[in-house]
Amino acid sequence: MAGYPSTLITMSRTAFTTVELLIVVMAMSILAMMVVPKYMTASNDAKESALLSDLQSLRSQIEIYRAHHLGKGPEYSEAGALDTSNYANRLKGKTDPSGKINPQGKLGPYVDDWPANPFCSDSVAKSIKFGEALSAPRDGSTGWYVSLTDGSVHPNSKQGALDSSSNSGGAVVTPPPAPPPTGSGTGKRR
Repeated sequence: MAGYPSTLITMSRTAFTTVELLIVVMAMSILAMMVVPKYMTASNDAKESALLSDLQSLRSQIEIYRAHHLGKGPEYSEAGALDTSNYANRLKGKTDPSGKINPQGKLGPYVDDWPANPFCSDSVAKSIKFGEALSAPRDGSTGWYVSLTDGSVHPNSKQGALDSSSNSGGAVVTPPPAPPPTGSGTGKRR
């Protein structure tokens, strides 16, 4: 090729220019700014949905427990004394009409396992705080709060299924693990 220096003809392009790299990084940054907030919102929405579902289920099962036990909630022993240490056990196991935990009891179980509050750390997500206030302190020290004044259950996380709150002291109970299944092994449930 006449008129062109030989160095131009043999020169080939082997790398991106700084401007091209800058354009690619800016495009990826813009995409990340649009996608990450949507992902975070979807994650929080899923947690909120799970918490609301668990809360609704707990509240309805506690009402059924009360109906089966002549108005007495799971926070009371068969003798009618306050017994918060067996609260979750009365809901997860079988009981007599008096509220006595009895593996051969005719009532229950009302829940398969005590749910974890998805807005709390794993170490406290299933724990329950009891107190006199009508709503949870919302301090995240436990996953759940039960009012001993009216027997209502509330999430105790700083966020998720928000309701009004007031601070009060109370006992903290961590439900024990679910007992192993018993029965004939037919797989049938009532």
